[in-house]
Amino acid sequence: MFLVIERLPGVTLESVWARIPHPNRVALMGGIGRMMACVHRELVGSLADLPPQWAPFLEGQIAGCLARHTRLGSPEFLLRELVDYVREGAPLIPTAFRPVILTGEYTPFNLLVQEHNGWWEHSGMIDFGDAMIGPPEYDFLGPSTFLCAGNSELVRAWMQTYGVGAQVSNEQRQRWMTLLLLHRYSYPKAQIRIPGWEASGSIAELAEKIWP
Repeated sequence: MFLVIERLPGVTLESVWARIPHPNRVALMGGIGRMMACVHRELVGSLADLPPQWAPFLEGQIAGCLARHTRLGSPEFLLRELVDYVREGAPLIPTAFRPVILTGEYTPFNLLVQEHNGWWEHSGMIDFGDAMIGPPEYDFLGPSTFLCAGNSELVRAWMQTYGVGAQVSNEQRQRWMTLLLLHRYSYPKAQIRIPGWEASGSIAELAEKIWP
């Protein structure tokens, strides 16, 4: 048995995102959309049985959702509405879908970039330790929260290059928000980088801030 290791060039996007100019950020978000689309086009093949299986995984996340967010100190408005919001949103998550390889990790901690003549470009992606098989939208949550931070131009950039259009419908917003709350590592305080979001009046209002 052999293990072949190659060092990827670049630095984490997290380490430089704060100083990247907005036009370059838009281009990088477009690159993330293309990257996700490329990975999601790959055939699942023998990875179909990769644990956890989506249906029981989702059921477990629903069952433990309130306890998780209570333990992590989520804002009162979120805890107050959480059970009802998830109950209404869960049926919007498709039970029949084309399974794709999910990383859940299209975040600035797992994306590498390099600077070329003052312009940052993607150079790699790391950490597939949490890969699983499921619906494509589960992978939308990382870039939406950590990177877009409520900026509509950044949201549109990855949506368009991924291929889901440029506008977010109310149903999409509710479905994505439900998936965000049910994510394996859901932690709004760390993930949502919109200043003052904790003062939102409702989960629906927060979802509109994340996906304007």
